[in-house]
Amino acid sequence: MKAFTLAEILIAMVISGILLALAVKVIQVFANIGSNQNEASSNNNKIFIIQTAFKENFTNSYRIVAEYPDQLTFIYPDGSPTLISFSSAGIVIKSQLSSDTIDVSYDSLQITRLDSTVLSSNGYLLSFSPI
Repeated sequence: MKAFTLAEILIAMVISGILLALAVKVIQVFANIGSNQNEASSNNNKIFIIQTAFKENFTNSYRIVAEYPDQLTFIYPDGSPTLISFSSAGIVIKSQLSSDTIDVSYDSLQITRLDSTVLSSNGYLLSFSPI
C-alpha cells in the first residue's frame, strides 16, 4: 500500500480550494442576478401603480390645484379631493377612503402643463426618473 506524499496532498488541497472559490463565486453571481431581477420587477410595479393613479386622477377630476410645488390636489365633481404629495419618503396618495405611500425613489420629477387653456388628462405631462 502506497501513501500520498506531502507534495501530492498540498497540490490536491490547492486545486480543491480554487474549485471551491470558483463555485462560491458562481453561486454569488446567480444570487445577484435573481436579486436584481426582483428589484427591477418591484420598481416596475411601483411605477405602474403611480402611472395608474395619475391617469385616473387626471381623467376623473374636473379641477387640479397645485398650491405647493410638492403637492397636487385633484377635485372631483362631487367635491371630494384626492391629494398626491411628493417627499423623500416616496409618493403619498390620499383620498377620503384610503391613503397609500409608494416608497419609490425618484429623481427630477416634473409635472408640466402643456396647454394653458385646456385642463384635461392630455393637458399635463408627468415625467420622473426612478433611481
